[in-house]
Amino acid sequence: MIYMSFKPISATIILLYASATAQAATENCSFSGSVKSGTATVIDSGNSLRSDGLGMYITNPAQYTQVYVQAAWNIFPFRSTAPGATPQRYLIVDLNNPVPNGGGVPRGIVNSWSGSHSYWRLDTNMRVHSVLDIPKGTTTYSDLTAIFVSSDDGASAYLLQMGPWSWQTCENSGPVTTAGSSRALITRTGQKTWTVSAPAGSVGVLHDYHDKQKPVPLGLYYINFEIHYSLD
Repeated sequence: MIYMSFKPISATIILLYASATAQAATENCSFSGSVKSGTATVIDSGNSLRSDGLGMYITNPAQYTQVYVQAAWNIFPFRSTAPGATPQRYLIVDLNNPVPNGGGVPRGIVNSWSGSHSYWRLDTNMRVHSVLDIPKGTTTYSDLTAIFVSSDDGASAYLLQMGPWSWQTCENSGPVTTAGSSRALITRTGQKTWTVSAPAGSVGVLHDYHDKQKPVPLGLYYINFEIHYSLD
């Protein structure tokens, strides 16, 4: 995925941008699903991935945020560099819980302007099956959930990878290891609603991602979250 700052523009333009960048990013893979705008509610209690406390995330150019679904459910709380811009939305990621003997060290709690991306599955023909294709009432694994953790000061630039489908398979990225990670769960709770969750004890592989062509593995970290998504 491509992360950038932008001035307030229409939601339609944002979704067109999202579609174009998703297609460019997945040029090695084919995928189902068209771009649809949505909302996301991040459940804070007891979780290491939390909201900024400002309520539901929506596609809102004034707040520099996007929530949309295509192949994956995505939250993009962008960093704003516009002069005089009001504070942007962000996610809170607690990286203080490395797995014992997993190679990691406590790295603090980061207010991140990057986001979370949860896919369903990739088949042997390199086709990405959209979360939109999950049957209603079904709970399944996410073969790839990627959480980008980037602080405003640039000191933190991490990728937390969960699941066996490695981020570089369909993305413009250097090698990202998956060994030792667990998989998030996706439940399609209704025709227009989904829940993506990682229960307590779930594990992700953390990488330094300052140079996306040369990710550096930093060890295993416990991560848990619950996000409720809904189509507009």
